[in-house]
Amino acid sequence: RARIFGSSEPLAEDIDSAAQAVASRSGVCVEDPQRLLRKQWDETAATALLGAATAWTENGRNDGPIWRIGRASQAWTGLWALTTRFVVGSGGDAVERARMRTRESVRAAANCAAVLADSPLVGECLRIAWDSWMQQGMLLTDVPVAAPADLNQDADGGGPVVRQENLCALLKLGIKIAGVLDDAKGLSHADSSALLVLARRLLLFADVPMAAHSSAGTAGHSATPTGLQGLVLDSVALVERAEPALALHELALLAAAPYAIERHTCASELGAANKHSSALHAVVDCALEAFSSQLARADYLQSSFAPNGRGSPPSLPSLSALGVAAVDRLGMALCSDAGDAPLLQLLLAGAWQDAVAAMGLHMVRSLTAAGSSGGEGGAARGSEWFVRAVPPGMLRLRDDLDRCAEEKAAAMSGALAKSWAVVGAALAEALGMAGDGDFVVPLAGSSGSQQICMLDA
Repeated sequence: RARIFGSSEPLAEDIDSAAQAVASRSGVCVEDPQRLLRKQWDETAATALLGAATAWTENGRNDGPIWRIGRASQAWTGLWALTTRFVVGSGGDAVERARMRTRESVRAAANCAAVLADSPLVGECLRIAWDSWMQQGMLLTDVPVAAPADLNQDADGGGPVVRQENLCALLKLGIKIAGVLDDAKGLSHADSSALLVLARRLLLFADVPMAAHSSAGTAGHSATPTGLQGLVLDSVALVERAEPALALHELALLAAAPYAIERHTCASELGAANKHSSALHAVVDCALEAFSSQLARADYLQSSFAPNGRGSPPSLPSLSALGVAAVDRLGMALCSDAGDAPLLQLLLAGAWQDAVAAMGLHMVRSLTAAGSSGGEGGAARGSEWFVRAVPPGMLRLRDDLDRCAEEKAAAMSGALAKSWAVVGAALAEALGMAGDGDFVVPLAGSSGSQQICMLDA
């Protein structure tokens, strides 16, 4: 197990060749003293931090002894501050912070935060926990596009410091704290928006290798969402309880994400039909904008990869399974709306149009074209949800327009017109036609079953 790290070349030069030969045969471990001290400190600090967190959980209830000692609020704040420092590292910029992280520190922070989150989170303690978690996620993912390609690589060649399981643990913690905050009626619109933005940043955190689970065994494509992708959907479901329009818009972005990644990767339009259906593909443009920083970072890492370097160049996941799952969530959300007011609010907020465009996109353009597994099933579900949700919803909205107050009539009429444009674009492509003004041209490749399904609708 002789290990001489690349960062310890000066140390290795002081060891004569005979000593190195003995070390390699006997299993002596030669390690950089500075790095060894840092690892030992991380392990020691992690033990102390976890012990303090456990003590708080066992004694920190409202009537517990910690509150009787005093300065409990400062202790709680200090514990979360230390946890944040372990996750993101210490230093000024992202590069300096990353160099100070180790696998031990990141793992210790996750364990400590999980223990602290089991404490009774009320009042000021709850808000401190939420703000600290948000700071952890934002600082961790705040990586400049041109940062070194090995930013997340351990100096001893052991692979990435922050891994997929760390991202899952971080997002799971945030969902738990946000749920408690929502139950306490303390989750604001800004909090919900921040949760979704951070979930998006973790989803395509290019410096962390993406997990690719696949029941079909195809590398890079998955028939079911990965653990991290499932947690992203869970975060949207949490937001939907208080902010249905915001959640619906986010689901539409996730449903369009596979097409956005394909367009970005191929650096081309989504086929000849795209120029005829800007209303349908506008949601893809929104998804591209939402993931712009992550995509730019992924491009830089690809271009910076040296064939003789460690590991392999990062590749973006297709997110096809996530897109199909998001379409299912969209359909269920629209079909479960029993009242007129929520649907009208979704229309005026633009979320209804986004949802219709995302379902229509899956209906007319199978993800199989993007090389994913299970794409045909996604297209079938897109068609099913489009037929179940859109025609009844549009009829209800037209009735609402006739009954709505005069001050809302103009805004609703404009929103309804945009919705009809999206529906018309989806119907035209599903029936094998694409229109540009009054000029309509037939498109090849539309299945007969799709046409019959849409004509029935």
